[in-house]
Amino acid sequence: MATVHSDAAPSRLTLVQWLIAIVAAIGFAFDSYVLLMLPLIVRPALAALVNAAPGTPQYSYWVGLLFWIPAIAGDWWEACKRRFSFWRSNSLKARSTVRLSNSGSNGFAKKS
Repeated sequence: MATVHSDAAPSRLTLVQWLIAIVAAIGFAFDSYVLLMLPLIVRPALAALVNAAPGTPQYSYWVGLLFWIPAIAGDWWEACKRRFSFWRSNSLKARSTVRLSNSGSNGFAKKS
């Protein structure tokens, strides 16, 4: 495999790219914190809220819900966002294509 050498210096991250990376890191840290803290708080929370003792089927049911529903809801939300952004970007592309094809050189619509 050939190695490509370039004399161009690597580009630096812009302010917006840094902000995106920082927000993503904060989100990742928050998700990790929630997953690490849930095992510590689930036993007293379930004991106080639903009177479920560890080892019972009711306790196992609620622990499963507390672990899986947020993950599934997050995945579903991301899938919806991806689907909507795909539809929106294609819709905007189609409208701009029609707008450009119906305009003259000055950007105004041609008279028929």
